[in-house]
Amino acid sequence: MPVGLIREMDTALAAGAGGYTTREEFIGDAVRDRLLELEYDPAPPGPGEPPATPPAVLAADRFGEVADALSNVTAPFDLDQTVLRAPQAGFVLDGEAVVQDTALLGLHNRDYTSLWALSQLAGLLAESPLPVAATLREVTERAWEFSARVRPLDAGAALKLTALFPTNRAKAQSASGQFRAFAIGTVRESEGRLHGDGPLFVWKALQARRGADSVEIGMTGPGWDLLEAVDGISLRLPHSPEVASRYCNHLRQHAPADLAGLVLALRGAGERITRAELIAAYQNGYPAWTEVQSSTNAAGYIARGREWGLIEPKLIERRYQLTTPGEQMIGELV
Repeated sequence: MPVGLIREMDTALAAGAGGYTTREEFIGDAVRDRLLELEYDPAPPGPGEPPATPPAVLAADRFGEVADALSNVTAPFDLDQTVLRAPQAGFVLDGEAVVQDTALLGLHNRDYTSLWALSQLAGLLAESPLPVAATLREVTERAWEFSARVRPLDAGAALKLTALFPTNRAKAQSASGQFRAFAIGTVRESEGRLHGDGPLFVWKALQARRGADSVEIGMTGPGWDLLEAVDGISLRLPHSPEVASRYCNHLRQHAPADLAGLVLALRGAGERITRAELIAAYQNGYPAWTEVQSSTNAAGYIARGREWGLIEPKLIERRYQLTTPGEQMIGELV
């Protein structure tokens, strides 16, 4: 490993980041998380969506060119330009996709990215549903452009601002697929039925239906409501306690299994447990998960708790701890 990378790792260990105490733990989890990530890469084509073709690869290459060009733009870009504003509600799709109420995979480790994607989809889907493949490609292109502008602001940020956005230009097609799968979600067909997976479907913000020529996606009533609830959030992290409360209320009503995964992390932080104890709590709470899945998913919920300002950004004496808003929130949720 490069010496500089080792030094960065040791700095993180000294600060107690993530609950790691040794290089072996840190590297082991990094390898396991990458293996778990590769199990879901690339995302399978949705109904009516052709497999990747050479033109798709060329489009992925163009993302890198766009990012390079935007990185050199001299126009100022700051966190004020990352504010999400709720649009006026538009077309509502009831849809036919089966959506399972479930905890989200730990590879979904930033809610702002999904809410940003939802705000982009709201503009595209305001008047009617649109074909899923073309619509998600458009949002992915916008995500590359947005992340290129945000990337310079990552330096010195307490929480990584480009988390979950596509940034790896060397593997642009893979990065695009992961963004769609874990920030937005996917539509698949099984046994003659459509199924919606991923955060925006689990949160009941998107739905899908069979159109005349292709499968289409559209905004739901709860989707429009969610954008109203988080109006004003930005990449000035953490988000405000008021917005965090409204967001958790949305999960309580529309995605209780996802909220339960978050509450487990909050409970652990409230009891000031260690990283190993938190992983054990997820293994007990979700017996079907492997140890690797428990570790990754626990880390994802901890990251989301920190994003919402409910969990302290760093360990205190190698233990997780709630913030004051987190202590108030856990009282409301339990």
